[in-house]
Amino acid sequence: MDAFRHNRPLPRRTFLRWSLGAGTALAAATPVVSLLAACNGSTDADEPFRSATLDLGTEVGVLNFAYAVTQLELDFYTRVVNNKFPGMLASESTNFNNFFNATSNARGDLWQSMIPAGRITDTLLFRLGELVDFASRSSVFGAAQAIEDAAARGLLAATTMVTTPATVTALQDLASAAAARADTIRGSVVTPTPLAPATVMTTLAPYYLTTFTIHNG
Repeated sequence: MDAFRHNRPLPRRTFLRWSLGAGTALAAATPVVSLLAACNGSTDADEPFRSATLDLGTEVGVLNFAYAVTQLELDFYTRVVNNKFPGMLASESTNFNNFFNATSNARGDLWQSMIPAGRITDTLLFRLGELVDFASRSSVFGAAQAIEDAAARGLLAATTMVTTPATVTALQDLASAAAARADTIRGSVVTPTPLAPATVMTTLAPYYLTTFTIHNG
């Protein structure tokens, strides 16, 4: 079975979401949802429902797990930096911009070099706009903490599921970066413990419109 399988043909609007995200639009921190809305008055909640399968018994499947998490992080920070909540401190703005840049770079690295074939491309949809009030400090920080804590623990566990040294190192770096962001958000240093990627995807499922079926997790 493929490490990732599309269950329905790719809608053109979904392709637009990620073709824009891979280029200068995201690099300039333009919110993807706003780009789509400008084109046709739509938001992410209007996108067609999608499903996908991650086979965690393969290295590409594990990398696609990392890619799915990284896409969620990037989408979240894209919205935060472009819709700053009232009263955001300069230090908080700097941190969120740094988080956006870090997750953008990580997504680019995974896209360009780590998953040459069978990768998730442009099918992931999010419901962040439904679940997070980006005008509320507490809502933004609560979601950021939940996402990064889960990401750090899942990526740490993922390092034990692959054998290629470069892949292990990449996942370790991603886990460390997510843990560092979680520590910054929390305001204290806490060492993450591993958490099965399948459990992580269950924890993060409310943030996705895409529904994942996990194999070998």
